[in-house]
Amino acid sequence: MAPERSCSGTAAPGSRAAIARRDYREGHLKFRLNGSKLHGGWALVRMKGRGAAGKEPWLLIKERDDAARPGHGVELVEEQPESVKTRRTIEDIAAGRKKPAARARATPQPRRTNPTQNSVVAGVEITHPGRMLYPEARVTKLDVARYYEAIAPRMLPYLRRRPISIVRCPNGPGAACFFQKHATAREIPGIETTLITESGGRRPYIVANTVEALVGLAQMNALELHAWGATAGAIERPDTLVPRSRPRSRTRSGRKSSPGPG
Repeated sequence: MAPERSCSGTAAPGSRAAIARRDYREGHLKFRLNGSKLHGGWALVRMKGRGAAGKEPWLLIKERDDAARPGHGVELVEEQPESVKTRRTIEDIAAGRKKPAARARATPQPRRTNPTQNSVVAGVEITHPGRMLYPEARVTKLDVARYYEAIAPRMLPYLRRRPISIVRCPNGPGAACFFQKHATAREIPGIETTLITESGGRRPYIVANTVEALVGLAQMNALELHAWGATAGAIERPDTLVPRSRPRSRTRSGRKSSPGPG
C-alpha cells in the first residue's frame, strides 16, 4: 500500500525537502518519528510490482537504534491496529473508508504455551514461540523453527551461497504477508549478505549458509524461501534450472489440452 502517516508523531527535522523528494523518487526514504506508538529511526522502501488497486507497495522498516525492541512490531500491530490520528485500521484504509468501521472486540484465541527453555533452537531465541501460524494443524512458530532445524541437512545444499528472497507472514499465511528481497537494517540471526548491483545501485541480499541462519529466518516468520539459480559469486552464470509445468486439463469438448508454457 502507499505510505500513510498513521501515528500522531511527526518526522523530526532532517535533510532538506529537495533531498527528501529525491529519496522518495528513488524509493528509499529515511526519517525519524516521535509519536504515540512509533519512535526512533525508520525507513520506507518501495517494493517491486503493484499492490492493491494498482498502487505501489511500500515496506516500513524499523532501524536498529535505542528505540528498537525485538519482536515488538508484531505485538504493536496486534494490540494497537488503529491509527492514532484517524482510528482507522489497515483494512479501513484499503476499503477506502473515511471513518473506522464498527468492530466488536475480538475474543482472544488460545495459544499453545511452551516452557522458556524450549524457545531456543539452534542457538537462536524464538520470540513468541506459542504463536499459532497454522491454526488448523495446531502448528506454532516454535514448531516451524524446529522443523527448519530438522530439515536443514537436506535444505541447506540448495541454499548455500545463493541469494534468497523470502515471504514473511508474522501471523501465518492466512493473515497479511509481505515479500522481502533485500536484507534490512534489522538483523536476521545467522544470515550473511551479498551485494548485488541493481538499477538503483548495489543492494544487500540474504544468504543462509547455516542451520542458525535457517532458524533465524523462522524467527523472522519467513514461511517461503526463494533461492536464486546462481551462487552469490557468479550471479551471471546460473547453475540450477527449476522447470515449471502445468497439468494437462480437459477442454469443453472433452479433449485433453497440452500444458502451456511455464
